[in-house]
Amino acid sequence: MIRRFPCILRRLSVLVLLGAALPAGASGGPALADERPVAAVQAFAQTLSGKLRKQLMQPFKSDSRFGFDWVPGTRAGVSLGELTEAQRKSLRGVLRSVMSPAGVEAAEGIVVVERVLGEIEGNPRFRDPNRYWLTVYGDPANGKVWGLRFEGHHLSANFTLNGDTVLSATPSFFGSNPETVPSGPHKGLRPIAAKESRAWALYNSLTPEQRKRARRGGGLFGGFKTSSNTPTFDAGSPDGLPAAEMTAAQRKKLSALIDAYVSLASQDFAEHYRDTVLSREIGTVHFHWRGAEAPGDAFFYRLQSKRLMIEHDAHEGSVHVHSIWRDHILDFGGAAYR
Repeated sequence: MIRRFPCILRRLSVLVLLGAALPAGASGGPALADERPVAAVQAFAQTLSGKLRKQLMQPFKSDSRFGFDWVPGTRAGVSLGELTEAQRKSLRGVLRSVMSPAGVEAAEGIVVVERVLGEIEGNPRFRDPNRYWLTVYGDPANGKVWGLRFEGHHLSANFTLNGDTVLSATPSFFGSNPETVPSGPHKGLRPIAAKESRAWALYNSLTPEQRKRARRGGGLFGGFKTSSNTPTFDAGSPDGLPAAEMTAAQRKKLSALIDAYVSLASQDFAEHYRDTVLSREIGTVHFHWRGAEAPGDAFFYRLQSKRLMIEHDAHEGSVHVHSIWRDHILDFGGAAYR
């Protein structure tokens, strides 16, 4: 199995993913002027047969809308494996309408890494990069609030919209195994690298006393306070070092770490979230850390305020990583839409 690994990775060099090959380090590119969410979904739906269009469009009040997860399995909606190359290009336009170029690149990278994982484990049928689904909840054209999800193993990108306006980009889960592709044409690919590098930049800036403070509380090592398949969450009191006890330079690093999550959403939503949520919440965020003192071993961090929850678990020697961003008020568009 290991001997065949480089051969499999060579085949990745011709992989067409969502309509575009993913060179190492490439971005999704700037959004086109006509890539608005409603038009993008309508254009994609028009490429589908009646059967696939019915699979794509689910009722807004469907229970599956809140059943987000990040483990392998079958989802509602339309999978990559059911689409032609042209249809994948159209699906990519949908993602570009609600994600930033960095967000699209991260999602594409996770799908690429899924195939790598299949070869590492010797189980390519189980680790299938075609098993990622796009699902639309409600009718984007009826003037009411609607939802959108792109999901599969290690990925659950959830959006709630009113027309073309993104109301919420949470819950948001991005993970990767391996965290870094070890060889082949995509060697060095790290779909969620900023969520690790910026966390280490913040932790390394702390004094010994601040590190002790950051490590207080938290119960068992790792493990999310939040969970999948839940419309909202109650995570209790935050652990760790409060932003109020950080220097201005450290708070800047804290903001940069949070932005590694927020910036994966569309530019309009990310800017609005920074201005209306983070500007008020940043001073109350707590930074909790467990595990390694240097990169290479397992570690865990949590950023928590009254409404914000970000958790990152790097386990199996930090090779396998999970990251989730939730907002107690905005998840799935808020209480009015849950």
